[in-house]
Amino acid sequence: MKILAAALILTFVSLGASAQSIGVDFNSDASAANHDVNDPGNGISPTYSGKGVLGESFTGINAGGKGVALSDGVTMDITCSQGDASFRDQPPADGDGPAADLFRDYIQADHGQSLTITIHGLKPKTAYQVVVYGASTRAGSDQTAISGAVTGTLTGTNADGSRVSRTSFVKDANYIQGKAVANDSGDLTFTATSTNGGWPVVNGFGLAADSTVSK
Repeated sequence: MKILAAALILTFVSLGASAQSIGVDFNSDASAANHDVNDPGNGISPTYSGKGVLGESFTGINAGGKGVALSDGVTMDITCSQGDASFRDQPPADGDGPAADLFRDYIQADHGQSLTITIHGLKPKTAYQVVVYGASTRAGSDQTAISGAVTGTLTGTNADGSRVSRTSFVKDANYIQGKAVANDSGDLTFTATSTNGGWPVVNGFGLAADSTVSK
C-alpha cells in the first residue's frame, strides 16, 4: 500500500508540473532606476486582472535581471544584447478596455538592440503553448519580431494599416502564439528584435501545457 501511495503522489506531482500556466504582465515601478520618464510617477502600474489568450492569470513583474521569480519554482532571466531592459508605462492610446492594463506597460531594449527572455523551471521535454504580447504607443514604428520558442511579428497594426487596439487581443498584431517544447533543463527562450531599427517591445507573455489548451 505504501508503494502504491508513493506512486500516486509522484503521478500527481508530475501532472501538476505539466499542467501549470503562467501569465506575466510587465509593470513599471516608478522607484526603479530604469523607470521611464514618461510614466505619471504614481508607483507600480496596474496588473492586468483578466485572462489571457490561453486562459492564463497574470502576475505583475516590475524587476528585471536574472532569477526573477514567477511561480512554483519557475524563474525568468531578462537580458539585452546591450544594456538593461527598461520598464515603461503610458496610458492606453485608445482608452480603457478588457486588456488595457496589460497593453499600457511594457519592457523594451535600447534602440536597435535585442531583448531575450528565458523561462526556467518548466517540465523538461514538455510541450507548451506560448503567447507573447506586444504593442507600444509607438505601434507601427516599433514592429517587434519574436524568435525562439515562438516565432512571429507583433506588427502593431491592423490589416488596413491602422494602429491596433491596445484594449483587446488581435492575433499577429498585438500578440503571437505558438507551440514550443521545453529543453532537457526545463527552459524556454524567446528573443524580441525590432524589424525596422526601432525599440523591441514586450508587454507580457503567457504559457500553458499544450495538453490543457483548447485548439
